[in-house]
Amino acid sequence: MHMLGFLPSGTEPFPIYLLDEIHNRHVHLTGSHDVRIKDRAALVEMLMDPDVQKKIDLMVTHEFNMSDGKAAFDAALSKKAGKIFLYPQENCPK
Repeated sequence: MHMLGFLPSGTEPFPIYLLDEIHNRHVHLTGSHDVRIKDRAALVEMLMDPDVQKKIDLMVTHEFNMSDGKAAFDAALSKKAGKIFLYPQENCPK
């Protein structure tokens, strides 16, 4: 099953019965939120611009090692964090 896009505002979410429709049928369900395929190359090029990178860096308010995932999650739940960056290795420059 493939589903693209969003439901219109104000509509009831469609029902998914996880046990019957996903689990028992061995359905694999994934999702993502992405840009249009035709815009990806320009987006990556823009993100590589040093001036744009500086502006993005200003949005990152918290940095954590992956092993500190709980603290990162707590920061996100506090609603006092901007963007949170998780380092995959133990090399967070704190």
